[in-house]
Amino acid sequence: MCQPKTKKKKSLSPKQKALMRLLAQGSDRKTAALLAGYSSKNPHQSAYQALKHLGNSFPELLDKHGLTDSHLIEKHLKPLLKARRTKHFAHNGKVKSVRHYADNDTRIAALDMTFRLKGTYAPLKTQNESRAVDVIVVDIPRPIHTPDDDDAEIVPPTASNNK
Repeated sequence: MCQPKTKKKKSLSPKQKALMRLLAQGSDRKTAALLAGYSSKNPHQSAYQALKHLGNSFPELLDKHGLTDSHLIEKHLKPLLKARRTKHFAHNGKVKSVRHYADNDTRIAALDMTFRLKGTYAPLKTQNESRAVDVIVVDIPRPIHTPDDDDAEIVPPTASNNK
């Protein structure tokens, strides 16, 4: 039997490491790409492609460090979905009462981040569908207006005029 091919995990290249380090230090993409040694022809595009390539290997990197999907859900997402906010009410410097509320902002942010990472959201429409009215041009010549037309008497049609 032939052995199944194993996927060889590649480590980051020196350029990619330098790009990541420079971006982490706060450089913009163009400057970071140039300083990392990427082509000066299109540094924005080079940085984009390098980051996209790194993004494809990011889930493997998380798994390597023990941050699997199940671990993240159990240890981080579930506690965030039970987040509570405590409010203290004081008078004259003394706490008179304490109330606990559901922290919906934290819960929504946790769900939003989870859905973004999973790709659950529907893709954004890239094409702008306009519902504007198109202009219709009708090329019909206008009747010629003469000064005599102003003096003409308008006679309403009657049965005697139609004969």
